[in-house]
Amino acid sequence: MLEIFKEVITKVVLSCGLSKTDLQLAPTLKDPIRIHEKSINDYLRDFDDWDDGFVIPESCVIDVLRGRVMCPDTTSIFNLLAKMKKGIKTCVNGKTATLELVRCKNKFENDGKNIATRFRHLLL
Repeated sequence: MLEIFKEVITKVVLSCGLSKTDLQLAPTLKDPIRIHEKSINDYLRDFDDWDDGFVIPESCVIDVLRGRVMCPDTTSIFNLLAKMKKGIKTCVNGKTATLELVRCKNKFENDGKNIATRFRHLLL
């Protein structure tokens, strides 16, 4: 899964006119213990059917695969978001892989934490 993600996200970045150096990928999947902790802390009380044995809170953790794309300007951001919003289908090892945008958190807001660095980002 990780290798497919790396290949697909690299194709997306290159298709937006960015370079491979603009892409920073986590070397591994999120640690299973961290996935469990996050599921218990963030999702355990979201649904009332956890006890039925069909759904586990870990299934709600969507950032198991992680990466960062550094966009030098707003045009690059809009191009990347437009492609992600449409969904990206590509062929990897002879099979079709689809990358879909499931969530977008706006971290451009001035919450007082980014004043010194002026660092802003979107979580996709």
